[in-house]
Amino acid sequence: MNASIDGLETQELLPDGKGDVKTGYHSSHSSDRCKSRVISRAYIFALHGVLVILAILLWRQTRHNDGCISVKDKSWSPVNRFVKYETNDRLAPTYQRHSVYSGIPTDEQDKAWDTLIEPTFFNVSREELQRAGESMEEVVEASDGGYLAALGVYHEIHCLASRIPTGEASRAKA
Repeated sequence: MNASIDGLETQELLPDGKGDVKTGYHSSHSSDRCKSRVISRAYIFALHGVLVILAILLWRQTRHNDGCISVKDKSWSPVNRFVKYETNDRLAPTYQRHSVYSGIPTDEQDKAWDTLIEPTFFNVSREELQRAGESMEEVVEASDGGYLAALGVYHEIHCLASRIPTGEASRAKA
């Protein structure tokens, strides 16, 4: 057992004189490790730089300026850049005033809505129905020729109106 311990004590820890006896590191491994660390840090720094640049570019693309309109809820058109939008608040309701179409239900409001949706149904030709992609199986033929048609918006208004509590009972009593 003493022979094996003596052998370990006499074994050279850093063969061929490579490395530093005080630190116990080999100079070739130390420089390789240092180079690897520098390359890793440079890669991470470059990757973060690219991500920051991409984030800034994306942010600039989504900013609104005079030449840019919001595309949310709007369809794309090649003429969008030539179209100027303006807000007309003449009919828009506010807390202080209501348009004829909004507010507490009145007879005047009912008449205004009736006038607005009066032209619900209109006459179209067979070609117009086909261009609109409508099926010819469930159409109603008008007595004076053509076919009966309606815009979907009127049906949507009808459905919305049926969901809104109007207070008809209280209006009838008044």
